[in-house]
Order: sequence, then structure tokens, then C-alpha cells
Amino acid sequence: MNKYRTYAYLDKRTGKIYTTLSLKTLALPIITEIYNMFYINNVKIVPLDLSLLTPLALAHWIMQDGGKASGGLILATDSFTHLDSKRLAKYLSDTYGLKITTPKSTKGALRIYISATSMGQLRLLVLAHMHPSMIYQLGL
Repeated sequence: MNKYRTYAYLDKRTGKIYTTLSLKTLALPIITEIYNMFYINNVKIVPLDLSLLTPLALAHWIMQDGGKASGGLILATDSFTHLDSKRLAKYLSDTYGLKITTPKSTKGALRIYISATSMGQLRLLVLAHMHPSMIYQLGL
């Protein structure tokens, strides 16, 4: 694996300094296969088979596109259709027993909101997979 580099930058919106990790990896056929499941004609989609949405995958999603909100957690689904966002929400609710709603963002896209009452269950699912610097997303 190639070396990685870290660098710090100032976020002008928040006035805070953040550290980013950057690395390059080899292109493997399995990664291309997974990419093809989520992109059709360069348009991001949600595949019909959601079995890849394991607690580990959910932890990565939270670390990349999650955010604390009203004691719960918002998952960004802005680039998905309303139908795909609702299907994801239903899968998370049915599979993991999480109380979920799909409020609209300021731009009209649906987002997934995991209720404050489900945060204990969510923590049990994903905490072991979270990087220590990201557990604040879980309200810890």
C-alpha cells in the first residue's frame, strides 16, 4: 500500500482547523464490481439488494455523511431519489429496529433521521466500528 499523508486546513465556515488523511490504493476488480452496483451511467443509485448495509457499512456512512441532530443522528441522502431514501430508511428500521423519519433538507432532498430514542441501539450496532475521533457523531 502506498504511503498516506495528513494535512490540516481551516474551515472558513466554522473557523476550526481540521485534519484530513489522504491515501491512494490499488484498483481491485472487487472495488469496480461494488462501484458498478452503486453507479449506473455515472449516476449514483441505491441497489435493490441492501444486504451490504451491515453495521460496519453503517458506521462508515455515519463517519462520512452523518451528523448529530436533536439528540439523534442525520444521514445525508441528498444525492438519492426520495424513493431510494425511503427504501434505505425502511431497511434500517426493519433490519436494525431503529426509529427513523425522513425529513426534507433545505434543498428539498430527503434525509434519514435516526431518532434520539434509537441512539442506544445505534451505538450498540456501530460503536465497535467507529474511529475514536468520530464517536462524537453518536453523541458520546
